Order: sequence, then structure tokens, then C-alpha cells
Amino acid sequence: MNTIEVSEEAVFDARFRDAARLIAEGREAKATLLNRETSERRYRGVQLVIGTFEIDDGESEPRTIVYEHIFGPALARHWRPGRAYDAWVDRDDPDNIYIGR
Repeated sequence: MNTIEVSEEAVFDARFRDAARLIAEGREAKATLLNRETSERRYRGVQLVIGTFEIDDGESEPRTIVYEHIFGPALARHWRPGRAYDAWVDRDDPDNIYIGR
């Protein structure tokens, strides 16, 4: 099992804290899952799930992103390729995205 580096853990901690703000203030979008896999890497003991999504926020052309879900496989196990999920995009930083609840 691989654990993430301390500096990367700080980034994930900040992302975890920012999730509620993105849901409350972010621009709503749809994220269609193209592919999903479970990583060997862990964040605070929980395996990361990696999804490749197409993000469509209605304001620009749809784009493909790779998204590491830091809440583990228990919440992401319902992700199915081809399905669309709720996503929120930071109004000031289009690369800051939260997918799912």
C-alpha cells in the first residue's frame, strides 16, 4: 500500500475542508463518469478512487478531467461509467471541482 506524501496530504486536507464551500457557492455542473479505478494510494488510511469525468458546466465546452475522490471507495462505489453526477465548480478557479456528495 502506498501512502501519500505529507505535502500532498495537506492539499487533500484543504480540499476536504473546501468541499462544503464549493457545494454552497460553486457553479453547478454535470460530471459524466468515463472510467473509474481504485488506487493503491491512501489518504488518512482510505484508498483513493480515481475517476475520469467529462465536466459540462454549460458555460464552456465540456472537458475531461481526472478526479481523485478522497472520501474512499465506500462513497464512490456507486459511480458507474456513463452516468452523470452532480458537480460544483469554483466560480473563481475552474480547476477546483467537487464531484458527488
